[in-house]
Amino acid sequence: MFLLLYSRLYTNGIELNLKSQNLPWKTSKFPKFYIFGNFKIYPLSLFFKFRTSIFIALFFCGSVLKSQQQKTISAEAKYFYGTGIGSIKGVQSNYTQGFTLGIEKKLNPESAEWINFLNAEHLSLNFIYTDMEGIQRDFTYGKSFGLISQIDFKLLGNDKFKLHLVPGIGVVYNTKTVFTNPETFIFGSHINSTFSAEISVECRIYKDWSVSSSVGLMHYSNGSVRIPNAGLNTFSVSFGIKKDFKIETSGKDSLAVSEIKLVKKNAFEFSAGAGVRGKYKEKSGFFKMGFYAGYSRYFNQTIGLRIGLDGVYYKDVYNPAVYEDTVPYWGKSWDHFRLGASFGPEIKMRNIAINAGFGRYLYFKSPYNQKFYWNSSIRYFITPNFGIQGTLNAHKFQADFVNWGLFCRI
Repeated sequence: MFLLLYSRLYTNGIELNLKSQNLPWKTSKFPKFYIFGNFKIYPLSLFFKFRTSIFIALFFCGSVLKSQQQKTISAEAKYFYGTGIGSIKGVQSNYTQGFTLGIEKKLNPESAEWINFLNAEHLSLNFIYTDMEGIQRDFTYGKSFGLISQIDFKLLGNDKFKLHLVPGIGVVYNTKTVFTNPETFIFGSHINSTFSAEISVECRIYKDWSVSSSVGLMHYSNGSVRIPNAGLNTFSVSFGIKKDFKIETSGKDSLAVSEIKLVKKNAFEFSAGAGVRGKYKEKSGFFKMGFYAGYSRYFNQTIGLRIGLDGVYYKDVYNPAVYEDTVPYWGKSWDHFRLGASFGPEIKMRNIAINAGFGRYLYFKSPYNQKFYWNSSIRYFITPNFGIQGTLNAHKFQADFVNWGLFCRI
């Protein structure tokens, strides 16, 4: 990690030296805080500016986790520094920085099959703040703050040293959009989703105290609910400190298997939902519906496979005389309906499941001759056979639309 902080980052043909004296941190009104050599950061300024939001987030996180009757919790603070990924023309500087403050629950592998099978170790809820003003062109990206939940999956280690894979998902509020700053094309809405994936190293240094360091990717976008939706992808490095607390409580484990009815191993699946794809720099959009019919096979109560047909209904078909996108939109259709066949895995963690499907079109009148697509859903099982879900439909790296609806397994 120390070597990473001293290294040079090359992004979009621009060299960023972390030891440079020309970084914006130099002008901060807060006292300098030195980490390694001439590398200067000001994490304390971020804490002071958002202390009220931080306290509220910590109180909220603590209340949520307390209601789950956990026996071991941790409080963790992290600072991260990132650089934007992708070609950004005319960029003057290209970095982000921020912090997370979170409450973490230690999972009991004996309480649920998915915890033991996936080697899940911790579940956390974090307040996240990201300063994106370091990415500057003729406009800036603004700042964001919100909540993100993460799960630590242990890859290897012991009580002193652990290596984790840490995926995360959350919701953030961005201060700048195309409506507050017409020159930008990055965010079309204030509310955006965020996804993260990290490889983290954790070392215990003294009794209940640990330090951590990680490298990973972060993504911010709105799923094309509002256009433009270029979003932001960053590669980041982080370091943090964590304190464990032992809390003895009575009552059943909220993740106990006995509280959950088992899903059927073999089932036919059906789902339907509706959503909107935004119009460029407008607060209206195009109505669409998504449908699915297929078969799924669960090998245990955690891992399954799905195969089936995906259909999409367009209320408005592509007509360049009526409306034309400023940037290529690969989901355009000359017809009101498209159909494809997809295959992919599903991972179930108690009542929540995440799946992904990779497919090929059987029928799609596309102006761009699109052949392939992918989708991903987050599901909540109300019963073992019925629930609600949100599904992202996409082509290559471009979000098509998000539909929200119901699913059933029979």
